[in-house]
Amino acid sequence: MLISRISQAAVTAGLVALTAVTAQGQGYRPSSPTISPWLNLYQKKGGPLDNYHMFVQPEMQLRDTLQQQQSDIQRQTAGLSTLGRQVTQIEQNRNRPVAPTGQGAGFMNHGQFFGAQATTGGGRGAAAGRRPSMPSAGRRP
Repeated sequence: MLISRISQAAVTAGLVALTAVTAQGQGYRPSSPTISPWLNLYQKKGGPLDNYHMFVQPEMQLRDTLQQQQSDIQRQTAGLSTLGRQVTQIEQNRNRPVAPTGQGAGFMNHGQFFGAQATTGGGRGAAAGRRPSMPSAGRRP
């Protein structure tokens, strides 16, 4: 009878241990704190300030700061996921073949713009070798 009680206790302890291990990952996480910071007003710890300025106000500021940081992190996460989708879309578009556009080009290919007469002498055209005509000195109009 003593052995059956010991074995029964061992089985019960084993079941409790297994249940504790599986329940450990689930954990209760409330969305808001379960204990009010106002309960710190009744602490008996002494300090240079009253209990409100020593305990309550800093804890409320901490909670506000943590909440603000959490919302900033969520906003950044949403922005990063949007950027990730955009990068993926750009990479998919980059792998597509590009349609041919325009015409072929060549280096120093200006022939079609300047006519068939080639000029020499510094780029002044046909007037480069000619002097302007001057009226004769003996003649007056």
